[in-house]
Amino acid sequence: MKIGAFNTLCFEVSNFKVETFKNFQQSIKHRYAEHQILNKVSRLESVGIEPQTLSLEVMLYKALGAEPKTEIAKLKQLCEDGTADFLIIGSEVISVFVIESVEVAGEVFNNVGDLILANVKLNFKEYV
Repeated sequence: MKIGAFNTLCFEVSNFKVETFKNFQQSIKHRYAEHQILNKVSRLESVGIEPQTLSLEVMLYKALGAEPKTEIAKLKQLCEDGTADFLIIGSEVISVFVIESVEVAGEVFNNVGDLILANVKLNFKEYV
């Protein structure tokens, strides 16, 4: 069952593959200019909305059907190329995003040096 996607990255759960995410965080901010007034409280002026930011962590585990080395290479390439695409979570299209950064941690290798487990944090920025 597909639970989300970004470009070639597909978050899914099936009998053959588990590739899901956790620690989903979304940030939406409004920008304000602050005008100082002598001997009075400053005034705020709305100047617009900043692009959304979003982060999530993906566990890539070979025993659950993922290919950590291949997936990490794809994610790094998407980040380096600045590829903009729709980010879909469930049946909702969040917006068009780019991958701002890819952080790989918690790597585990087997006895012959193959990568079998990696935790990858993806930071997205809305592409408007």
